[in-house]
Amino acid sequence: MVAQYGDSPFAPEAMYWRAVVQYSATQDHTVLGKVAEELRSKYPSSVWASKAVPWLHKGCKYPSTVCRCCALGCVRIRCKS
Repeated sequence: MVAQYGDSPFAPEAMYWRAVVQYSATQDHTVLGKVAEELRSKYPSSVWASKAVPWLHKGCKYPSTVCRCCALGCVRIRCKS
C-alpha cells in the first residue's frame, strides 16, 4: 500500500499498523522506531506520526516491557529512563 500509494491519505495509517503488526509478530521493538522516523520524515503533519512519537524514545531501560506498553498506546505507564 505505502510503496504503491504513498500519496494516499491512508498511507501513514498503513505504515503505522504495519509496524504494530510486525512488532506483534516478532516482538522486535526496533521496527517501531524506524517506522516512527519514517512517518516523521514523510508525513510530519499526520496524526499517525504523532501517535508513533513514543516509539522514538531512546535508551529505555525496559524496552520489552514498558516501551511495549507505550508503543501500543498505554498512557498510564511511562518509561523511567
